[in-house]
Amino acid sequence: MVFSNNHSDNIVLLVEDEVLIALSTSDWIRANGYRVVTVHTGESAVQAVITCPEIKLVLMDIELGSGMDGIDAASKIIEYTDTPVAFLSTCVKEDVHEKLDHVPYVAYIQKLEYGRKLLDTIEENLGSGRTSPKQLKKKSQ
Repeated sequence: MVFSNNHSDNIVLLVEDEVLIALSTSDWIRANGYRVVTVHTGESAVQAVITCPEIKLVLMDIELGSGMDGIDAASKIIEYTDTPVAFLSTCVKEDVHEKLDHVPYVAYIQKLEYGRKLLDTIEENLGSGRTSPKQLKKKSQ
């Protein structure tokens, strides 16, 4: 399913350690009119967002193999920038959800729910009414 709009001025950072999932997801995002940059580690994600202010949304896998996980990477990104983060995962472990309670994020999307929900998250957070991580922190306090 491909939804047609042209949003080529908006850059999405996809953080996914599984190469085939990264390729298919980035192709789908591009087919929907968005520019996408893909990295495969949490450390690379933090570096990309800090050095490339054109990135307007991060789609972050939670489990990234060895090294920094997606939640820790999101915490660092939010510490240094005002870029919103949406988590993508197949993980539903209780300890993961507890860890997520301490990080402001704009969406949690099960990888099996890709499609309209993923596109809605991108559109909502690249539009003029987007919610910044700092606004999310204030709401939860």
